[in-house]
Amino acid sequence: MFERLLGWLRGLFRKNSTPVFRSVPVKDAAKLAEAHAEGGFMAPWSSGDFEAMLADRSIVADGVYVGRSGGTLAGFVVSRVAADVAEILSIVIRKRFRKSGFGSRLMRFHQQKLVSRRIVSLFLEVEEGNMPARALYQRLGFERIGQRDAYYHKADGSTATAIVMKRSLQ
Repeated sequence: MFERLLGWLRGLFRKNSTPVFRSVPVKDAAKLAEAHAEGGFMAPWSSGDFEAMLADRSIVADGVYVGRSGGTLAGFVVSRVAADVAEILSIVIRKRFRKSGFGSRLMRFHQQKLVSRRIVSLFLEVEEGNMPARALYQRLGFERIGQRDAYYHKADGSTATAIVMKRSLQ
């Protein structure tokens, strides 16, 4: 009973919260680290890692915030820019906000920002078995251009292939 009520309240919160898409300030480094740890990465990045990244001029970081005054970080995307190309370093939508459309909307917002910086190509790597992420990237126009065998190391000692994808922003 309690779980049902909690689920209903979460759904209500999601539906009644207008998302705000904006750059992530350095002061939100701890929020990024918390979300990244929730993302299930083998080696989650620390608050210090994010502080250093956000201070780097080659980094573009955007987030989706919901709730009162846009205070709760629902997800983020971080890219590194070099000349006229960018690579997504990480993207996370927190578990309770998944399947809300925030991932695709955040990616579109991020890509528009990259276009405004004259970026013409965007690259990323995704674990071969991460079908929800791969489907999202394909819907957004990314194409598979290669793979890196045994690229990701899992907690159980096994490895996974990374699919390399690219999208033209022109």
